[in-house]
Amino acid sequence: MGAGRIIRVVAGAALATGALGVAIPGSAGAPAVGPWHPTGPMASGRYRPPAATLANGRVLVLGGDEKSETLTSQIYDPASRTWSAGPALARQSLRWTVVALSDGGALLIGAAECTKRARFIPFCLPTHDVYRLTADDGSWARAAPMLEARAGPLAVEMRDGRVLVAGGFGDGCTGPGLSYSCRSIYTAEVYDPRRDRWSQTGPMPFPRGGAVGTLMSDGTVLAVGGANPVRNALRYDPRTGIWTTLRPSAFTHTGATLLALPGNRAVVFGEDGSAGSYQFGVIRPQRRFAECGVSPEVYAASTNTWKSVPPFPDGSFACSTVAARVAGGMVLFERGSGLYVLDRNLLCWSSVPEPSLEFGELLGLGDGSALYFAGQSPDRPPFSGAETLVPSQVRCPATARIRDEIFTQLQPSGRGASLGRVLESGYRMRLTLPAAGSVVVRWYARAPARRRPHHAPPLLAVGHATARRAGPVSLTLRLTELGRSSFQADPFERLQARAVYEAAHMTPVSVLRSFTLGD
Repeated sequence: MGAGRIIRVVAGAALATGALGVAIPGSAGAPAVGPWHPTGPMASGRYRPPAATLANGRVLVLGGDEKSETLTSQIYDPASRTWSAGPALARQSLRWTVVALSDGGALLIGAAECTKRARFIPFCLPTHDVYRLTADDGSWARAAPMLEARAGPLAVEMRDGRVLVAGGFGDGCTGPGLSYSCRSIYTAEVYDPRRDRWSQTGPMPFPRGGAVGTLMSDGTVLAVGGANPVRNALRYDPRTGIWTTLRPSAFTHTGATLLALPGNRAVVFGEDGSAGSYQFGVIRPQRRFAECGVSPEVYAASTNTWKSVPPFPDGSFACSTVAARVAGGMVLFERGSGLYVLDRNLLCWSSVPEPSLEFGELLGLGDGSALYFAGQSPDRPPFSGAETLVPSQVRCPATARIRDEIFTQLQPSGRGASLGRVLESGYRMRLTLPAAGSVVVRWYARAPARRRPHHAPPLLAVGHATARRAGPVSLTLRLTELGRSSFQADPFERLQARAVYEAAHMTPVSVLRSFTLGD
């Protein structure tokens, strides 16, 4: 379920209007915390459908057979916990992007029209077409067409109600088998719903197809990922119409889920390798939970920095992009072994009860609950069931905060990141320990993939500190002779930092981080 692709993303569909598409109210009137509660049944099952939480609190889910001439929809009403048939559109194109609007309606954009030129070779053309859902969920109406045909673009509603549409895929394209990739484009345009008018805005610095976007607290738009693939993040300022290149993330996040967080931050989950291709014909169930090296990351606009979120207890992550923001600023995330909630401070994970559905989609609702629906197992048709959940608040152990503090400081930043400073006086860390104990930090040269496991990586720097009581402590990493010669020969040495904090009556805290000095 790739998010910012808002197309078949469900968590991503809500990003179009910011965090959840609507504001999360306080505790008054919120649903009770507890296990998953079934809703009324959907009219029919869906697999990975385009969906969005509308400004009126209702949920729009699109569907229909790709071979049909009609695009159907369903509406979920949280007040009555029931599903009903929504308006149909006598137009069935491939993989629409749905964007919720603040007036209660929605836009459909960015589809591709596909035909078969040969038995197994599709040919697809992006479209200019735009359709608008009325605020009462009653019907679809044709809106002004986009200035440029594009399929699968980044689409985000901005603070003033206008919609930014950028990048995507252009031109007709073909490919072998059942999937293919089109040329990424970099142009951008803005839709004004009040005037039903499109206008050009500043182009992106690089072509971006399969990128994801969200509205930040300061009113700018953050864009991440792309089918190229790329790590550079972009920021769009609606006041100037200009894109700015930001600090790159540690991982590529094509077709990920990007969720806005308080404090002008955002968190991105996973990567969807199919974000740059279009499936022709029947989409088959796929397991989205293969383990991979793509760690979820948090972007802080105030410092223009990225930080990985804590790993799961087993130290792993999954490639899944199934995530949604829920009550209390927490984030609900699905991986192969179940569902987990990340606390509001992004320090630790806690497991939540598993729903009865499998391979479903997550969508954050306006009351802070999560809707899990449109599931499908590999050997059965899509489920027509749906369930909701309000996760309980997560209380992180004392070790979670020191783990986060150590992880943040393992990679030097600011003046401390300069190679000259490290060569001259080492790198100093300042930590606040929750109890008396010791901390040992080591930098190693990151071993190449071909290195055999029993070959220990070269030690480049080491530092340690011991504290007799809880409180602040400082330690300085000093380069080894090998480290000094390595940095002088290669200023961009790729490193793996390892830290261990040990204290009496506490589980040892082990932290790993890979980086390039000065990156």
